[in-house]
Amino acid sequence: MNSNDNALDKMRADLQSLHESLSATSTEDRASAHARLRAARGDAQRLAASLKEQSQKQDADVRQHLQKAAVSLEDAVVQAKDQAATDESEIKAANAAMFARVSEAVRHVSQAVAAKRASAAKLVRS
Repeated sequence: MNSNDNALDKMRADLQSLHESLSATSTEDRASAHARLRAARGDAQRLAASLKEQSQKQDADVRQHLQKAAVSLEDAVVQAKDQAATDESEIKAANAAMFARVSEAVRHVSQAVAAKRASAAKLVRS
């Protein structure tokens, strides 16, 4: 496994951690949920930038999935910022919107990993 494969697996693991964190937010009190949501926005921004950078090192199929994942994360950040998130219902709405976008990003990165492995398997067979 090369460093690009390891980077994809690490990004997927990071996204899954963010996903789990957002899932846990739904049961927290308002202050804790608000703080976790702010932290999740920062994580999503960082991961989107990493995905864009990593996509430049990949073939077209993998690049497309990584770019879609980055867009999903950027959308999550925008949606979370658009929510004033001052009361509990707004925090829950922001969390739910971000959770949905992060779920999309996890799916896209998983598809990128699968495409990368399929491509590597073709090379081995030929």
